[in-house]
Amino acid sequence: MKSDDETTPRLLPLEIIGKNTGDVEALHSYVLRLARLHSVTPSYLFEVIARRSGRHSELRPGDRITAVVGPQLDRPRPVEHSVIPLLTTMASECEIALKNSTFMFLAKALSRTVTCYSRFSKWCPGCVADQSLGGVPIHHKLVWSFSAVKACHVHRMGLTNQCLECGARPLGGPAYADSCRACGTRFDQVHPSARVAVVHEEYALDLVELVDSSMFRTGDYQVGAIKSFIHRLVCYVWLEKRERYRFEGLPRHEFMTYLRREQPPTLSMVRRTSARLGLPIDSLLHPWGPYTRDFFLPEHSFLPSDLGSCSP
Repeated sequence: MKSDDETTPRLLPLEIIGKNTGDVEALHSYVLRLARLHSVTPSYLFEVIARRSGRHSELRPGDRITAVVGPQLDRPRPVEHSVIPLLTTMASECEIALKNSTFMFLAKALSRTVTCYSRFSKWCPGCVADQSLGGVPIHHKLVWSFSAVKACHVHRMGLTNQCLECGARPLGGPAYADSCRACGTRFDQVHPSARVAVVHEEYALDLVELVDSSMFRTGDYQVGAIKSFIHRLVCYVWLEKRERYRFEGLPRHEFMTYLRREQPPTLSMVRRTSARLGLPIDSLLHPWGPYTRDFFLPEHSFLPSDLGSCSP
């Protein structure tokens, strides 16, 4: 198959699974399935794409070897610094669809924090089994690439990044291979040792809701949105003479941290603020923000233990 100009060979057509839903497939999972479809390694796949598109010099060694087989591809970064332009030249998916399978919509609004995103591919054994039974190609969901998402809220199972039989960490996980290369255990069958999640925090439902809400946005979240919202909130509580009540939800020093901070907030800071104010993360990151008259601060707001500090 060739492109419109009939000069650049195209890859075999393959669609991203779960487009426009909260269960959208992660970009690194799509790349793994694309490499598997062509019976090559992900690194070799990108070598060929870069060479044939004339952009081989733009792809760094780390991108060719490490990023293409892990969730590093999903992290927020400018499009021009990602592998998306390379994929667009030869893959069947458009640039918008490829962007929506990453966290690029957070690149402008939040400071990049590596620890907020997983280093290795992880998956829910229950979801993988359901995908296989339902005839859906096994893939990794984008939301699993958040470090804070440690369990599946659907199956109440802990996520894993290794074979539950022998402990080996498979290259690419179930999206790239049907079974563990070390012991032969199939990934599409729930292992007896699969961990049952009992801690509510492991589901990170605020991040699950963020990914789901982001699928309906018309553009990326913009820089300065949450700082503008905090400024309007401070003015509101001052005029309404309700400082004490409002500051019980979000302490005064945290208000000032946002107002004085020149850099965009980190994901951890936004999650903490969201939990304190009882507002979805998506609402805080919108350019216009929530209406001040709709503020609701529960007396005992749920705050995950890993968000106990406002520092990055």
